Amino acid sequence: MPRYLLYFAHELIDFRLAELFSLAEMFGFRESMTIERKPEQDPFLLCTFSNVDHLKLYSSRSVLLKSAYEYWTHEPSLIDVVDKLILNSDLRPKLNETWRILVHAFRRQFTQSDKIQRIDAFSDRLNIKNKFCLNNKADCTVGLFESYEEGRLEQPKEVFVGRWVCDGARHLIDKYDVRKRYFIGE
Repeated sequence: MPRYLLYFAHELIDFRLAELFSLAEMFGFRESMTIERKPEQDPFLLCTFSNVDHLKLYSSRSVLLKSAYEYWTHEPSLIDVVDKLILNSDLRPKLNETWRILVHAFRRQFTQSDKIQRIDAFSDRLNIKNKFCLNNKADCTVGLFESYEEGRLEQPKEVFVGRWVCDGARHLIDKYDVRKRYFIGE
């Protein structure tokens, strides 16, 4: 079964799995999905869905999910991630695709130069010659996520990489906010 990396908002941590399981139950695919890596405090969950349509159904209703990625790999450092991707040519943008890369960090802020440094290291070591696209219209969007331990900002604890599949339904938070609803009083 395909593996996916779910990137959550860092809020309501205790409800992530409850939301995932309840939506999976509602859509009828709870039995066909498995959780491989439960997040302790970081926003990354690794799981399997029997097909990508189940993932898209889940993300269409999830307000805690920021985005979902086709899982490629994760290692303790960016160099290790790239080394693993070098060995598997299926885990990178196809030759005729435009691509872009989104760099995110958990428990650390990256400057623009930090992000560019990671993008260059990623694309140079993998020898990606595809056209780089800066907008949302890229054929392949790669997510690069670094998770740091609290108080230890020199080296990441884990680095995840994957291909973007879909975004969550975070826009529904504003739509269903109780404070913004029309209210008929007494």
